[in-house]
Amino acid sequence: MSPSSARSPLAAARSLGMNPDRTAKVLKQLRDEREISQRDLAAATFVDKSTVSCFESGSRWPQDRNWVEQADRALRAGHRLLDAWDADQRQIAEATNTMRLLVEGQRESERLLAMPDVADADELHQCIADLAIRARREPAAETLESTERVRQELVRRLRQRRGPTARDAELMVALGRACGILAYTVLDLGQPHAAKIHAAATLALANRANHDGLRAWAYGTQSLIYRFAKDFENAQKAASDGLQYAGSGTSLPRLRCGLAQSTSNLGDTARAIELLDQAARDRETCGTDEIGGLFTFTETKQIYYGGSALIWARDPSALRRSLASSSEAIAHWKHQPSPGDEMLSQVYLGIANAKLGELDAAESALRPVLDQPIDRHFSWVRKRLHQLADYLKTHYPGAETAISMREELQSYTHSD
Repeated sequence: MSPSSARSPLAAARSLGMNPDRTAKVLKQLRDEREISQRDLAAATFVDKSTVSCFESGSRWPQDRNWVEQADRALRAGHRLLDAWDADQRQIAEATNTMRLLVEGQRESERLLAMPDVADADELHQCIADLAIRARREPAAETLESTERVRQELVRRLRQRRGPTARDAELMVALGRACGILAYTVLDLGQPHAAKIHAAATLALANRANHDGLRAWAYGTQSLIYRFAKDFENAQKAASDGLQYAGSGTSLPRLRCGLAQSTSNLGDTARAIELLDQAARDRETCGTDEIGGLFTFTETKQIYYGGSALIWARDPSALRRSLASSSEAIAHWKHQPSPGDEMLSQVYLGIANAKLGELDAAESALRPVLDQPIDRHFSWVRKRLHQLADYLKTHYPGAETAISMREELQSYTHSD
């Protein structure tokens, strides 16, 4: 479902990976502790029994704080229910604002796709460069808001122009990078449809500016989005299309690593390993990128791709290579903080161990992830944990360790 689709604030929060269900859990817990039936609580708070049942199951949100106060008193909760409701309300408010930014950003990128070839000079390159560095270190909502402000200013300047200028290409590139940051950010929030729109806008602007570096980056990002959606054939095509524009900078190893991921998921492990080895050779001769952050492919990120590309291989030697790469990436992330990528490396380590039959090692690898609140993780982490739970169910249906791990993963991904 696209972010523009109508949805309740509670549904919006859940679509972003949030779980504002404290109120439901505390309500049921208190009612059980006090041995008060749903019918009696409904009578005490002047609603019908089905309303209490819906609040308790989490299928409806008690938007009226007055009702929560009445229920808190009726259950002699001492503000426990009110505190839970206030915490959920803060999360729902954050989700509502984030969804608003998602919708506004997507609509603006859709307008950019139809934009005429008219532009103005721009003075905001440094802001874009700073946002690209901050993007993976700060909450997604903050990145969305900051990037959208910069992009709106770029669009405003563009629309003021009465004719082309000598610096049109610079404006187009800056605007394309802003759309690219949005593509990454909304994908982290689990919104691939919106991410595709932003990435398409990035590519369109790169073409108008005739900027090969941004073209190659945009194709690489489209490949990433397709991989998120498990459309590995289109992911492979996008990465291949980008290779013709990969010159200076780190686009070439990035695109080859993306190809390796797609190729591995399509079942050709040997070819995936060849691509990873070629990417390693590319690394030795590649230059520096114009700006960093999201727009560069670091050596650590390349090592990390070596782990992720091979996690679903069947060949034990490929899985051991995945283990080694993920372990090396984790060590690197300690010195180059990127919390989401570090957590994903731990998950990849866990998956590779599970596929090798080392369930205790898998459980140990996942512990740093499971010790963090679920709302600290972005959509890729949840996605991979769900995949691992499914794998354990299919391949270790009767193993006690696997059953315990699967139950913990399922409980974790559905927790607050």
